[in-house]
Amino acid sequence: KEDDEAAIKVAYHQGVHDVCDSRYPCSEEDALRLAALQAQARFGDFDGTDVFGNELSAFLPAKFYHPDVEADLKAAIMDTYKLLKGYDEAEAMHNYLDYIKAWKIYGSAYFFVEPQNNRAE
Repeated sequence: KEDDEAAIKVAYHQGVHDVCDSRYPCSEEDALRLAALQAQARFGDFDGTDVFGNELSAFLPAKFYHPDVEADLKAAIMDTYKLLKGYDEAEAMHNYLDYIKAWKIYGSAYFFVEPQNNRAE
């Protein structure tokens, strides 16, 4: 059981990294919903405070975050975050993983390559 929980945490943190690093492309709606699940897993039930502070950018892919719209992003995330009341950390992590596992791209690995001009002649 402890091994399962540890494996779930590793998969969850890898999934969060892959989403926030845009390795798994997603819509803004998906990104906001996933940010709410991250908040539930990390902070527990919504209590009316701004749990993100000035670290909201760490919860979203860079293409969706801009300081000019931070208040709107937080409001949208908080609307979903409020609905997650009662989910414990494990449930929030499971929901996050279930959400991204439904994507066709889930589990894919990407490698950055650069062309080489060393052709043998």
